[in-house]
Amino acid sequence: MIRDGFLLLAMASLAFGCEHVAGDRIVGSDLARALPAFAAIAPDAVLGYTPAPGSQRVFRADELNRIAARYKSDSRADGPVCFDVELRAVTKERVLEAMRQSFDVSGLRLEIVSLNRALAPDGELVFPKSGLGTATPADPETSLPWKGFVIYNRGRRFDLWAEVKISAPMSRVVALRNLAMGESIPADAVQLETHDDSPLRNDIARHLDEVVGRVPSRGIRAGFPVFRSNLSAPFDVKRGDTVAVRAVSGEAVLTTEALAEDSGRNGDSILLKNTASGKTFRGRVDGPDSVIVVTGEAARSKRT
Repeated sequence: MIRDGFLLLAMASLAFGCEHVAGDRIVGSDLARALPAFAAIAPDAVLGYTPAPGSQRVFRADELNRIAARYKSDSRADGPVCFDVELRAVTKERVLEAMRQSFDVSGLRLEIVSLNRALAPDGELVFPKSGLGTATPADPETSLPWKGFVIYNRGRRFDLWAEVKISAPMSRVVALRNLAMGESIPADAVQLETHDDSPLRNDIARHLDEVVGRVPSRGIRAGFPVFRSNLSAPFDVKRGDTVAVRAVSGEAVLTTEALAEDSGRNGDSILLKNTASGKTFRGRVDGPDSVIVVTGEAARSKRT
């Protein structure tokens, strides 16, 4: 459905014979087009502001005669003159063309549910992707508000609103079997499939390299898509691993092995167990299956 509050005004403008103004001010050249007898007035003489789209600026005969006297012209008017901004039909075809400029998606499907304007100033029609806000519908059948605008009169903007449905064939990563929390995802546990989805969604993993080797923060059931927010980088050290430990004290470095009591990534502090003595201590993950323990002067210098 198309709604427009100033459609009748635009029709009246056509019937009344308003002169269209291209700039933000009505100048002498505009008046000369409407009344050639006033051509002696300087073309750049400012006579008034251009009305808002859908409105009119009418100069009565007495106003026109005062303008002529101000600019020392002998011209006289015997009736009013009307000025307005040229309006153009806002068709769904024009809107769809502008919307498609904001997407580089193969097979994009756009459906306009409603427009809030039937007419708008003549100019460049723009529907930027930012006009969709932060909406990320889970269902492509959900309609979304989209704010656009027309650029007219040397950079002025006239706002438009549309309600749209947006979808496209999109790739997504799907689990082939149940994926356990905390276990690295192997390549044979997931696959790509194509699904009719909203191209605005950025939460679903669209490529295998976003998933393979990463770790779910919660279980993922077979047949369900994998969400990026549910994945984290794999652990460099996993609980139960035997890791190489470098103990640093001043210039002295001692290497040994210990059992990881925690899982962690590079930079994490984890608990370790000396398998010979049974004592536990903490160290910092320094890479895959590698931990460093800094004591004494070296530890103090690192803290400062």
